[in-house]
Amino acid sequence: MRKSITFFSFLFFLIFILMNMCSCEGVHKHSSLNYYESDKENHWKLCSCGEKYDVEVHQYESWEIIVESTITDKGLRKRKCTKCFYEDMEETPIKDHPHIAEEMWYSDEVQHWKQCICGKKLDIEKHTFNNTICTICEYEKYTMDLEFELNETGDAYIVVQNLFQEQDVIIPHKYQGKPVIGIGDFAFAIDALNIKSIVIPDSIISIGKRAFYNCSSLTNIEIPNSVTSIGEGAFGGCSNLTSIVIPESVRDLGGWAFMDCSELVDVKIGNQVKLIDTDTFVHCEKLETIVLGDNIIAIEQCAFYGCKCLKNIEIPNSVEKVGDHAFYDCTSLEKIVVPQKVKEIGSNAFGNCNSLKSISIPFVGEKEYDDEEIAYFTNLGIIFGGSSVNEYCQIPESLIEVVVTGGSKISAFAFRYCKNLKSISLPDSITYIGTEAFEGCTELEYYEGADGYYLGNTNNPYVCLLKAKSSNTEYKVNEKTRCIYDRAFTDYNTIKDIYIADNIKSIGASAFSDSGIENVYYHGMFNNWLDLDFITAGSNPMCVASHFFLLESGGYKEITSIQIPNTYTTIKNNQFYGFTYLKSVSIPNSVISIGNFAFADCISLTDIDMPDSVEKIGYSAFEGCESLIGFRLPKYLKKIETFTFSNCTNLSSITLNDELECID
Repeated sequence: MRKSITFFSFLFFLIFILMNMCSCEGVHKHSSLNYYESDKENHWKLCSCGEKYDVEVHQYESWEIIVESTITDKGLRKRKCTKCFYEDMEETPIKDHPHIAEEMWYSDEVQHWKQCICGKKLDIEKHTFNNTICTICEYEKYTMDLEFELNETGDAYIVVQNLFQEQDVIIPHKYQGKPVIGIGDFAFAIDALNIKSIVIPDSIISIGKRAFYNCSSLTNIEIPNSVTSIGEGAFGGCSNLTSIVIPESVRDLGGWAFMDCSELVDVKIGNQVKLIDTDTFVHCEKLETIVLGDNIIAIEQCAFYGCKCLKNIEIPNSVEKVGDHAFYDCTSLEKIVVPQKVKEIGSNAFGNCNSLKSISIPFVGEKEYDDEEIAYFTNLGIIFGGSSVNEYCQIPESLIEVVVTGGSKISAFAFRYCKNLKSISLPDSITYIGTEAFEGCTELEYYEGADGYYLGNTNNPYVCLLKAKSSNTEYKVNEKTRCIYDRAFTDYNTIKDIYIADNIKSIGASAFSDSGIENVYYHGMFNNWLDLDFITAGSNPMCVASHFFLLESGGYKEITSIQIPNTYTTIKNNQFYGFTYLKSVSIPNSVISIGNFAFADCISLTDIDMPDSVEKIGYSAFEGCESLIGFRLPKYLKKIETFTFSNCTNLSSITLNDELECID
């Protein structure tokens, strides 16, 4: 019985379950929590069975502005669904406005543009370059593969290397926001053969040593007017460089800066450069034209050595020195003017200038010497390679004109054997012409005056009397004449009286030897006679004359006694040679030296007041003083020179001193 009840209960339960399963769709009612699920487009409710129901499209309220849009920025707005409260948000567009370009230019490698404040590009154009910089937007193109280093102060950069050996190099004005101000030593010298062009910006101040050394493919380079210094050898070996302009900004131009630039033809140097240094243009064999700045002080040794095509060069008036070999082997050079300020012309300065026809020099020799003994060993040949007075052969045979513009001395042998030389111009400043200065100048043209043959200048052709010309017994030396040359009166027996004024400063070797002059009339102060230079004993007209007359207030007076003024320290060589009627001489204690032949052949001289101040008496100083009986040596005289008292036939006593060391 109990088993039957249990069975029927189970069966009833099973039937109930099956009935519910078969009829759920029609009978189940969806239920959910009291809120909506949603996405961007719809909202719905979700049954516990997991099914969506009451699906609807959002029903929105009006838009609400959160952020107002402007002409530069978008805005933001939102709206809510009235049922599910879903919030929809979106940007609002930039406000409409007229596009106005800002002042700033924007650029890339190809083009530039301006922008509206909203970011829209306006006025888009391609770059227009002047050298490396766009003329519109100032965009700069440059070589990217350059290496830079900060300078010592850390506020600027220097280019130090061309890393990948670019052929066409453009250096920028700035690097990493700092100016590029220099090109370092050897910067482009490594693998220099690759470089064909280089653009240097106007931010560069210095170009270092050998910066472009051996850039042999470089044909042209423009140095900006910002550069102040160019280092040694900076462009040395740039063998295809044809022209160069050193701008006005450059103050320092290093030695051998353009050495071996064998194709260089034209050069112009700015006015701030003061020195053309050693070897600056050495072996620039094709250099034809060079313009030097107006403030150059010195042209140093070998500066233009081997510039074989250089025909003319104008040396600025500011130059004070021309160094050794400065223009050596400039074989096409035809004319050179060395300005008046030059104080030194180096040995061989114009050596091997075999085409040189005309030279203007401020003095003859390598410098203007005050020391007569040194001046004796200088000559025109020195500047052409001669090393002594006999090396006249160094002077080029092409030379036909020499213009001397200054100086006071023409040294011995100065123009010796310049056999093709036709014209020599001498300035009024000349006071001394040495022995055989014009010897062998067989083609030399001179000015022929009424009383002689002269060399001089356009304004004064009478500077030097070469040879007297007169049939009269009286001869007056021209008042414009400064010097009387060697043998000017030799063998002139007709002239008996000669008048010499104080305009004469020197008389050449043997000027009066074997002449017939008997009387000398000196139109000047006695001091002026003491200042006269007599090259040899035969230079003094008293070597043949018997009487010497000095112009005084009452007329000419014959001199038989003299008193040397105490302003003199030296009695020059040959000063009173042959003063036949000179009887007494008073020498002050200011005198320390008496020259060679100073009183030689003063046959009437009996009385000499010799002070102890005299330390030197030259050879033959009193030779032939036949009337001299006694002589007291000065206290500090150490040597009696050769022939000092030779042929003093009546000299019976000499008082020696304790300091005497030698008697020749």
